[in-house]
Amino acid sequence: MRRFFQLYQRSLTLKLIVFFFVSVFVIFLFSDFILDTFVQNTVLWYKIQIYRWIIIPFLLTLFLFKMLRKPFKFFRQTAESYDSVNKNYRLVVDSLIDDYFFYRHEPQKPFVYISSSVTNVLGYPKADFLTKYKTIGAESLYENVFERHSFYFTEKLPPPPLEIVVRDQNHKDCYLEIKEIPIFNEKEEIVAIEGIAKNVTKYKLVEKELHEHEQKYQTIFESISDGILVLKDDKFIDCNQKILEIYDCSLEELIMHTPFHYRFSPPMQANGKSSRDLARNYIQEAQKGIPQHFEWIHLRNGKNPFPAEISLSKFKFENEEFVLAVVRDISARKTIINTLKEKEETFKILYDNIPLGVIHLNTEYKLLNLNPAAQNILSPEPNSVIASFIDFLTPFLSTIEFANQHQQLEYKHPISGTNISLSLYFTKFQKEDVFEYIVVFEDISEKKQLLTAYNKQESYFKEILENSRQILYKLNVETGNYEYISNALYHVLGYTPEEFYRMTADEIKSLLHPDDIQKANNIVAKMINNINYHDNEFAVEYRIRHKNGTYKWLNDKYQVISNENGIYIVGNIMEMTELKEAEELIKRFRAQNGEGE
Repeated sequence: MRRFFQLYQRSLTLKLIVFFFVSVFVIFLFSDFILDTFVQNTVLWYKIQIYRWIIIPFLLTLFLFKMLRKPFKFFRQTAESYDSVNKNYRLVVDSLIDDYFFYRHEPQKPFVYISSSVTNVLGYPKADFLTKYKTIGAESLYENVFERHSFYFTEKLPPPPLEIVVRDQNHKDCYLEIKEIPIFNEKEEIVAIEGIAKNVTKYKLVEKELHEHEQKYQTIFESISDGILVLKDDKFIDCNQKILEIYDCSLEELIMHTPFHYRFSPPMQANGKSSRDLARNYIQEAQKGIPQHFEWIHLRNGKNPFPAEISLSKFKFENEEFVLAVVRDISARKTIINTLKEKEETFKILYDNIPLGVIHLNTEYKLLNLNPAAQNILSPEPNSVIASFIDFLTPFLSTIEFANQHQQLEYKHPISGTNISLSLYFTKFQKEDVFEYIVVFEDISEKKQLLTAYNKQESYFKEILENSRQILYKLNVETGNYEYISNALYHVLGYTPEEFYRMTADEIKSLLHPDDIQKANNIVAKMINNINYHDNEFAVEYRIRHKNGTYKWLNDKYQVISNENGIYIVGNIMEMTELKEAEELIKRFRAQNGEGE
């Protein structure tokens, strides 16, 4: 019975069943059967018959009031408590104004409630947010939200936190972390979704910045031109891509191996010491906090040795000590250094054996160096003469600029007293913020003597050519023009060489006697087509018109020359007009006297 009353207090259905049976019982009490049986007073029976449908509802109403008075009172208290709790909840929600805002969805009714703190988070007033939420990226807070939570409930999964990006009133990205709670009714149907949005923009920006820094450092780590290795004790535990290229190996082949492993180092280093002992010594010193810098012979692909420059230093990470190794392949540098040494040796050989004197002076005209050729030029006693020679050069050194300058000077040797003709080249250059000088000189005394003799011989030859009565010439067969003709042309034909140079081949041919033109053409054609380089000297006689209109007999002895520049006729022409006239007189005289030729 006690359990029945407990169920009665908690169950509305049981109360309705009780009310039903009580109503039936009351109606039965006022039925005609009961009245006729128990009411003997006719007046009372009549009054009950008249007023029973007033009495019955009144009694049932009293019973219903009595039955529902406590539940109604409890409901009212619960409602008041709910209103109070809801009010306090809203106050709490509205008080979280900086980083949070709250919202509530109902089916087909997005954002039936949203806290005023949305203004502090996104900058939009509540009314503006409700009209713009689809355009600022907040529509994902409502899209498929009921379907999503129904799936979580069906699969018995806890609703995971969400993260969305919306644009605030300043058109900047605002990152929100969302947590939602479904609200169920007695039928376990979702009647609402309540959510809390936390502004995590600051954390996201910091996280993004950290990620960018991490990416930047990772990019630097991977793209740096030097190989980078991280060692724990004496084993490789991490590296960048460049070191794999340097060693020509894979990551798996490198990790957890030592620097002195046979794949990465030969057994012995260039100094004859063990690679194992040297490597361990360097690593131990680095672990003590003493940075190490040295050269090392490594192996590429376990076969090909190459020189490397190694730097070791200690660093700490998460309370553990590591050694950072920077490996730089210096093969190219070594090659350049060796090439420079070879060139330096070559230059030294050239410097010592060049026949030109070279003197190197500093900015104060003090001797820095001179080569053997300079000593030979200044001999005898070059060491005694050098100071005098520098004094001789000083006026010219003080006036030169950076460009090379050339001078030809006469220097009187202070000991032998002889004059030395010198050809000098002065160069001024800058070295480490100071100026220095290089003077290259050559003794051209002998050359000057030879040049003087040559000029004298040239003068003699020119005088002979100018006064010769024979015409010397050079004719280009392909163009028909004279490339050289001596001044004797004027004495023989009255034309200057310049006039002949300006004439075309046809103009020169027109000067020939009409009877000799065809003969000249045949001779020249036959001569060119049948050149005999061993016997190509010819002679021809023809007449040509003098500038005064008379014809002159010429004897032309010439030779054909052919080379890569073309075909030329080189010859000398002698006038034989008087000889021809004398021959003609003799012929006529013999003809008159009846003599044969």
